[in-house]
Amino acid sequence: MQKRQKKQRLKPSLVSTWHKLEEAKVFREDILELKYQLWIARMRFVRGELSDEDLRQRANQLIAAIEMRHRQCFGTSARQLKLCAAELITEPYAGLSVGATLANPQTS
Repeated sequence: MQKRQKKQRLKPSLVSTWHKLEEAKVFREDILELKYQLWIARMRFVRGELSDEDLRQRANQLIAAIEMRHRQCFGTSARQLKLCAAELITEPYAGLSVGATLANPQTS
């Protein structure tokens, strides 16, 4: 008899699987990593080390990841909404701008 191997459920790295973005679950850390990679690509573009198409590709990947994250958070599934609500409870001011935090003096 052959033993069945269990698949390890590890978080996929978005840097190595750009083309499989639709299949991957996007985490907040992945979006931050994509923002950082886009920032590096912008600097390389300014120096002339990177082409316009490559920079545009990185930007499109970031946009796709943000849209996927938005669909995961605000989709129709109640479980997904509960997970996003838990993130908001743990970090309530994570997505707010500086102007919004000035309206709440308790946070500063």
